[in-house]
Amino acid sequence: MGFYNMERPPERGPGWKKYIPGWLKRFWAGTEEALIITRVAFGVIFPVMGVLFGVVLICFLGLSVLAKCTGASS
Repeated sequence: MGFYNMERPPERGPGWKKYIPGWLKRFWAGTEEALIITRVAFGVIFPVMGVLFGVVLICFLGLSVLAKCTGASS
């Protein structure tokens, strides 16, 4: 009986909310607000992080290639 959930994961229904503790429910916004916040986070934060990572990577690679070129020529 205790291993029932291991056989088959529970559906993503209203039942999963009962596993959230009370202190977390206080900080948890409404479902719609949480979805909007998550969409904004995934839509804004991740692309910005990706662009910053790309710029840093390109700068690092460019500088290392430049250092190799200048070191080899001199």
